[in-house]
Amino acid sequence: MPDVRFEQFYRDTVTLTWPPVDAIARRGRQRRTRQRFAAGVGAAVVAVGVVLAGAAVRGGSAGPAPVPPASPPVAVTPSATGSAQPPVSPGSPSGTPASSRPPQLTEVPLAAMLRPADAGAGTWAVTEEANGDWTVFFPLSLCNAASSIPYVNDIHERSRTLDRGQASIVQRVMAFAPGRTAEHLDSLRAKVSACRSFEAKYTGDQMTVRIIQDGFAAADESFVVEVGSSGGVALHAFVRRGGLVTEVVAVPNTLAETLRVGRAAAGRLAAAGG
Repeated sequence: MPDVRFEQFYRDTVTLTWPPVDAIARRGRQRRTRQRFAAGVGAAVVAVGVVLAGAAVRGGSAGPAPVPPASPPVAVTPSATGSAQPPVSPGSPSGTPASSRPPQLTEVPLAAMLRPADAGAGTWAVTEEANGDWTVFFPLSLCNAASSIPYVNDIHERSRTLDRGQASIVQRVMAFAPGRTAEHLDSLRAKVSACRSFEAKYTGDQMTVRIIQDGFAAADESFVVEVGSSGGVALHAFVRRGGLVTEVVAVPNTLAETLRVGRAAAGRLAAAGG
């Protein structure tokens, strides 16, 4: 006797296209985040509390780095003597071959990450994985005014936590396609400007966000974002150098310690070829 229920199930599902495993996992993470919002978790409290607990940041990228588009063919111009002259790459100095310029980073090198020597004296445990919504984009996601400002995606990222019990540092470093590092931080600055004082979605908590320090490190760009709520204040240092952007939060979460760790992070980006 045929199994009618099986035949119906087969007809209903034989032509379905299932999403990739990483997409399903990403949706699960987004669902859990929305549930945390609905539970009334204050963003700044989460940011400070996660760091105090020594939790690691979210590690890895959402997917493989996209393959850069192929460059269009460039015609070779014969010289007066009849020999072919190699073309000069756009943006490079006249006569300087493109191979002499630093290669574009397609992933974050390990050399870009902070080390125990950067953290300070004592024995530091290093973790290369992530937990918790500690980055500044978590509280900004609670601001209605920020939702219309596009987020500029990276092509690869790494995260690291250094922990010594009462002191800790969390770091995220992101690699971007050419020219998109500045766009990423321009987007962040625009979100901060639009959300200076706001009532958080889901929680109703009154929050503030502002840039309190600019240009503190030897880099293309550096600044500190302060996020405040009834639960306290969290400081986030950002540094941009070349194709890399890093965000760090230090505990103790003072301005002096945030600037010290941010400058150390700028040094690591420089050493990594950012």
